[in-house]
Amino acid sequence: MEKDILFLLEKDFTDGGSEPFYCPESALIEGVLSYYPHLREHLDVRYVNFAKPRAKIVELLGESNQSCPAPDNS
Repeated sequence: MEKDILFLLEKDFTDGGSEPFYCPESALIEGVLSYYPHLREHLDVRYVNFAKPRAKIVELLGESNQSCPAPDNS
């Protein structure tokens, strides 16, 4: 059975400055996945860099859909 793909931003990225940032939405999903670890059995979780273009997402969802978290529902 093929798993749904879930794209999340990698942790501790920078946005051109020196301070590390995190994605609140990706952090929330990471929390859910740690609280319910069995969910990972049903998902293919892939991490992408903050910088755009996010080639892995563009390849599946198109250039206008590069937000994270991003599910691939195809």
